[in-house]
Amino acid sequence: MREDFFFRIDIVPIDLPALRDRREDIPLLIDHFLRELTGADNPPFLPGKVLEALYKYEYPGNVREMQNILQRYLAIKRLDFLGGFDLEDVPQGSDHVEKGMSLQERVALYEKNAIEKCLTLQHWHRGRTATALGIDRKTLYTKMKAYGLLTPQTG
Repeated sequence: MREDFFFRIDIVPIDLPALRDRREDIPLLIDHFLRELTGADNPPFLPGKVLEALYKYEYPGNVREMQNILQRYLAIKRLDFLGGFDLEDVPQGSDHVEKGMSLQERVALYEKNAIEKCLTLQHWHRGRTATALGIDRKTLYTKMKAYGLLTPQTG
């Protein structure tokens, strides 16, 4: 790109964080792209393991990579990620998710379970947990409050 072209279009810079830093947008983007790619008001059902993989992936190519991954999944019914991400890395045991749950409810359930597991591994130390999850402590606190995880679970 010519340098003078950049300066012609650089009127109002917009800084947008990477998708891996905006995980809360992932369910909305998945729903949007599935509707767009299929042309249907009711997008196809994605298995829990696929949703978990889509949520866990880092997306070095950001939103455009997500769109391509979903398009490829719809075409060949297999997730192919660049960079060696393996679907087997996704934890098992989420197949219990009921069919009646929306995508956002499924992602919320996965997120709650992931936070709870990390809290347990970090002995409920919020600072270490936030660091391990790659999120800010305030964000962790907000999520813990929303999911009812403010005190260690007993029993």
